[in-house]
Amino acid sequence: MTRKKSQSVSQSNLEFDQIIVGAGAVGSALALQLSDLGYRVAVIDSQTPGYQSGDPERVIALSHGSRCYLETLGVWQGVEDAGAGLIRHIHVTEPGNRGFVTMDVADAKEMT
Repeated sequence: MTRKKSQSVSQSNLEFDQIIVGAGAVGSALALQLSDLGYRVAVIDSQTPGYQSGDPERVIALSHGSRCYLETLGVWQGVEDAGAGLIRHIHVTEPGNRGFVTMDVADAKEMT
């Protein structure tokens, strides 16, 4: 989701206005916006930077408003290029629980 290359940190440039812990969707978007506003920003994350479409720990669903926000940051095209797509069907379960929820795009269209 980044549009700028990260810079390595050396002893000569260890001053930051903001330090963000977590390079997920929210932390990364916040870092981009603060950087655009002229702040010196550092992002710290326990995972190696990168996007793996099959990584269940980093899967998110974005609302239309989130898409518009990412467009204003200039990164939405990169999100699409990385494989983001429309959600057409969701089936939610929890291990050890017999309950489940399903949602389908066709059902949503019928409700509008």
